[in-house]
Amino acid sequence: MKILIIRTDRIGDVVLSIPVISALRKAYPQAHIAFLTRPYTKELLEGNPELNEILEYDSEENLYSTIRTLREKKFDIAILLHPTFRLVLLLFLSWIPIRIGTGYRFYSFLFNRRVYIHRKRDEFHEAEFNLQLLNPLVQRIERINQIELTDYLPRVYSTPSNREWVEERLDKARNTKHEARSTKKVVIVHPGSGGNAPQWRIERFASVAEKIQKNLERTVVVTGGEEEKRLCQEMVERMRADIPPWRDPYNLAGETTIGQLTALLEKADLLVTNSTGPMHIAAAVGTPVVSIFCPRRGCHPRRWRPLGEGHRILMADVQNCKRCSRDGREEDCMGLVKEEEVYDACQKILNSE
Repeated sequence: MKILIIRTDRIGDVVLSIPVISALRKAYPQAHIAFLTRPYTKELLEGNPELNEILEYDSEENLYSTIRTLREKKFDIAILLHPTFRLVLLLFLSWIPIRIGTGYRFYSFLFNRRVYIHRKRDEFHEAEFNLQLLNPLVQRIERINQIELTDYLPRVYSTPSNREWVEERLDKARNTKHEARSTKKVVIVHPGSGGNAPQWRIERFASVAEKIQKNLERTVVVTGGEEEKRLCQEMVERMRADIPPWRDPYNLAGETTIGQLTALLEKADLLVTNSTGPMHIAAAVGTPVVSIFCPRRGCHPRRWRPLGEGHRILMADVQNCKRCSRDGREEDCMGLVKEEEVYDACQKILNSE
């Protein structure tokens, strides 16, 4: 049996697709399980002992070359977790006998096993939606009696080379900043969201990070993608207004690969962030998270909360905010979450170690 899982969108989406690998491995212990994803997110799957093969998908690449590759692989089953017309057509033209996907798209007739679930209603966690797409196989094979999300929490693995890179960078920072880096305990602050969700105000992230560094004796490391470098630099500059230069946080925005970020999050005592992909990586490596959420549909923690124990979620007590701005700078529901609440949540986690 050869099974192909497809997920080609962003970091958090791929992390929350990992439970599908575990559920399939339990149902088909001897199967060859492959995962088709973008080169950008490939590192999230490397080292996974339940996965046999990782295939790269490039949307800019000629479609027929991917079709030819999939035909040569001769997969028996394909499960498309997040559909696009191009991907559904890819599976159809690759002659994969069993093609599983949503039944609510105009092109769903190209699937021959359809699951009728609506993600937009936020009724379940994203990982649960992914697992529900296995229902046709459960009914067909009858080898998984019941799928429970708690049985299949995502796990991401860091590599020795990435762990070594993290140690070298942190040691370099400690040597440069002297006593500010004397502690090996690290708190990561990731103030962006990659445009996926509203962001808490940058001045509030700066204030909380400053208090953590002053009062809780932790090295603060700031992370972000290439497009978030300016945002992260603004946070660092705001912190500089109230702390001496030798206590600057260590800014790694735009300087890490996903694999290096995974190793860094694994090393940390805590991540403070919005609802974003690195939040799910942190949870998947066992690092506690303090995350600020928006209650609007499509962003709610009911669907996107970090999985596992020990996390703290903060969200305004409103039914559904229709005024949220994606940069978080308006006085919206994100603004109703106060600095004191976030710092208190951080303090409780760090003091419980």
